[in-house]
Amino acid sequence: MTIHLLKNKIIDANNTDLAEIFSSNLRYTANLHGGLFAIGGLITPPWLTEAYRFGVFPYYIENNNYHWYCPRIRGVMLPQFLWINRTLRKFLKHQHYQIKINHNKEKVMRACATVRREEGTWITDEYILNYPKMPNFISIEVYNSNDLVGGLYGLVEGLVFCGESQFSIESNTSKLAMIALCSWCYEHGIKMIDCQLCNEYLVSMGCGALERPYFLSFLETGLTMINHDPKIFEPQDYQFNLNFQDQTIDFNFSLNNGKVSVIFS
Repeated sequence: MTIHLLKNKIIDANNTDLAEIFSSNLRYTANLHGGLFAIGGLITPPWLTEAYRFGVFPYYIENNNYHWYCPRIRGVMLPQFLWINRTLRKFLKHQHYQIKINHNKEKVMRACATVRREEGTWITDEYILNYPKMPNFISIEVYNSNDLVGGLYGLVEGLVFCGESQFSIESNTSKLAMIALCSWCYEHGIKMIDCQLCNEYLVSMGCGALERPYFLSFLETGLTMINHDPKIFEPQDYQFNLNFQDQTIDFNFSLNNGKVSVIFS
């Protein structure tokens, strides 16, 4: 298996320094080609570990080759600033669903893979085999009795939850999963949700745009600031609350001599 970097360089994906791939080539490649970083590679825990540490994710498949991206404009949410409109608040008052975490990782991913998208699905069996092996994997699952009817999944990297995909079988259940995610993130010190790209649905819940240098600086800073207790990734029932909303944001971005940094107070 080879990976094609966008500097006319082809390397062996099975015999290389993954950290070197992502760190040395990111600055050049992700500024070109709409954020496309490389083509090829493997969907395995070592690859995923290094990719997400550098803000890169696999997204698109062509001719059985994965396309790895780091967009110049990133869709992000801050859990405290989740937007819940009047209709959704009314739904929350009467909702009867149960929330669980990491009970059915593969089932959530397979449900996400069935969502109809214009570009088709990128969630292959290789994804479903390897993502749940990651120790920082989180699936937020919405149940109606014993039936899984909504949910989402992603990976936690320091202070960032890197969202991958979501689905809903019953009305508003993906939104309910997002609310539960924001509550869970707030409880565990996770400051930002990486939505990868903005769309109308995410914007309606508070997603905004963040330029790539700011996002990568925040991601890098967060990786050095927090080590999560492995217990938070164990299967569990979860009861969310809305007390996290509109809390004071305890960080800001600073530009010094052309270098973006993140300052925590």
